[in-house]
Amino acid sequence: MKTQNNYRFLGKGFIKTASLLFIMLFSLNNCWSNSSSHNDMSKTESNNVQSDQMGNDVDVQNEDQILPANAQLYQIENDIDSIRVDYWNAVGSDYDSYIISYSCATKKMAIFVEYIKNRPVYYIDSLEVINLFLSSIDDFYLKKTVSIIEKKTKYDTDEHVEYDIPTFTISCYKKGKRVLLSNTLLEDGDYELLFNPKFDKFKEMIFSIVKDYDKFVENLGE
Repeated sequence: MKTQNNYRFLGKGFIKTASLLFIMLFSLNNCWSNSSSHNDMSKTESNNVQSDQMGNDVDVQNEDQILPANAQLYQIENDIDSIRVDYWNAVGSDYDSYIISYSCATKKMAIFVEYIKNRPVYYIDSLEVINLFLSSIDDFYLKKTVSIIEKKTKYDTDEHVEYDIPTFTISCYKKGKRVLLSNTLLEDGDYELLFNPKFDKFKEMIFSIVKDYDKFVENLGE
């Protein structure tokens, strides 16, 4: 009888210990999930380029040059808070990736390279450039009323070309949450791509901003 009671005691103890371990693991999982969600949101917020969030040691273009308050800006779809374009494998540029960011709250558009020390920020103050940027994101990625690629023609070879393809990664945020994520390959190893003329303008605009940023950073080192 004593042995049987001991078994009962041990059995209850095991169940109690297992229950405690389950509760602890569940709590840790929630902590990890909340931490991951918080870190993702913090990263999102930090990438909406605003000089007061970047620190005083960051080199920026004179913010007095930013658009006047009465500038007629293109109205983006769905009350988007901010837009981010990552340009990967940048061709003919000083760095292999750039971030172009626009905040609907501050109405500021800027470009920077995330891994450069102090993250020098270059602001874009051209109303024409900003409106082309906004309308392109709206047409091609939010409303999707215009096709990015009009035609694909297979190359006259059976050989598949493998290489790092330049890419635009488009992210849109609303109330701190990413509501759109889209990748656009600017080349194809098997096909020649014919882009919509407006998208070609969008591409050239991004390339031009990248060149301006490279010059900006180069001048900082003089």
